[in-house]
Amino acid sequence: MAQFGGQFAFLVLALRRERIPVEAAGRGPLRLWRDYLGHVRDGFPLFLGSMAYMLLAYVDRFFIATFHPAQDLGVHALATQFGLIAIIGLQGWSYIASVRIGNAIKREADVAAVVGHALRIAGLFAAAAAAGILALAWILEATLFARYAGLFAAVALGVPGIAAYNAVSAAAALLYYRRRQKTLHRALLAVLAANAAIDLGLSLAGASYLWIIACTGGLFLALAAVTALLVRRCLREEPQPPPGGAPLAAGAGRAV
Repeated sequence: MAQFGGQFAFLVLALRRERIPVEAAGRGPLRLWRDYLGHVRDGFPLFLGSMAYMLLAYVDRFFIATFHPAQDLGVHALATQFGLIAIIGLQGWSYIASVRIGNAIKREADVAAVVGHALRIAGLFAAAAAAGILALAWILEATLFARYAGLFAAVALGVPGIAAYNAVSAAAALLYYRRRQKTLHRALLAVLAANAAIDLGLSLAGASYLWIIACTGGLFLALAAVTALLVRRCLREEPQPPPGGAPLAAGAGRAV
């Protein structure tokens, strides 16, 4: 809830700032309201993508809680917190990269260079954060959290995939600005359905909860690859500015 609240507050503040030149242009209240609703409509696909990401990130908890002992659920919950720590910085960078990509599109600047820079920064941060979190998990399991046997394995299997997807998502704003997000959303929903089916199969087969975490981590890595391919394809397409302007901060919702 705190994550959604922060994202909503950022979007509201950004839209208020965007409204300043519109109000100065002398538009009436009705026109301003219609313009605001247009931004909400443009941002709705972002909401759908964010919801699919959140469901994918937390679907494991349902199956582990239902089919596995409480000890396993506790280890998974703690590993999830480690994952959230690893992507905090990536979420902040996604906001910044989203605005920079949008500004580059509006100025007709070198969008590919801006996207490449966003991905390089995100990739370096994701690698450093994942390595740090893995080291911390190993140390804590060997000392203070000895009762959480399997913590390091859970973090090692799940966090790299989530970090990789959030890193690539720093450039996913391009897909929203150019109205090319449908394929990404379909991939998210397909992976969500596949993950739920695999988790159910593994649980019914009596497999370790670590297999469930490994499955989700692998699917996040696959999503990262798909997102990177979609961004690359979008960069190669002839730019076509969307009607009514690009949605502000379109890539900020999935850090996921």
